[in-house]
Amino acid sequence: MPFSRSMVISEMQHRTVRSSGAGGQGVNKLETKVQVVFNIAKSTALSTNQKRILMDRLSSRINNSGEIVITSQ
Repeated sequence: MPFSRSMVISEMQHRTVRSSGAGGQGVNKLETKVQVVFNIAKSTALSTNQKRILMDRLSSRINNSGEIVITSQ
């Protein structure tokens, strides 16, 4: 199965949450942190081999559910 970037993107979920730490101008009152979640284990866009490679290379960044969470704040 060929890799499909649009299929991977469609499987990603995003959410906004409040940022932690010191801040001004309402940083801690507004949802200023964005998280993108991608479940590698449940992906239908990736082949079994692609999943294995990602799970091996990103093992320290993947949670117990097989998700990688990317955060920007």
